[in-house]
Amino acid sequence: MKWVLNSNRSAIVHEYQLMDENSCMATAKINPLHHSVRISCYGQHRLFFIEQQASLSTKYIFTNEYGLEVGNMAVGKLKQKEGAVAIESKKYFYQIQNNSLPNLHIYEGDKMEALFSCNLQANNTGICYSCNSDGEIDTQCLLLATCWYLHLPVAKKNTMAFAV
Repeated sequence: MKWVLNSNRSAIVHEYQLMDENSCMATAKINPLHHSVRISCYGQHRLFFIEQQASLSTKYIFTNEYGLEVGNMAVGKLKQKEGAVAIESKKYFYQIQNNSLPNLHIYEGDKMEALFSCNLQANNTGICYSCNSDGEIDTQCLLLATCWYLHLPVAKKNTMAFAV
């Protein structure tokens, strides 16, 4: 599976699709100006906002369209490409490995075996927009979208098929 950017990089809203071969499993529409993401999958649609807890903090709070806190993300202080994401009562750990295409690995509990793995691909050129400093909000939103997707009961049935 991989996240693919379907909109122009200079567009106001960045639209990503989580693709499994030729089928779209989820869509994330990211608005970097509002620090928001609209996630659609399995007929469910949600709007989330991402707020940094403090100006120098590496912790981010997720709120839904009603302003209620639904989760948070803690970025590793030493390694910026790993950390933890909590959605409601579920906690996931993540790691982004930079290979030819950056790989996102989601773990549950222990870090022995990945629960879910996918590529972060921006477009046909192979440039990962979400992995550079300009696309930090895109990376945070894609992490939230991936964990929310895994959190859904329908996705839980298929989770082991997606692990690499």
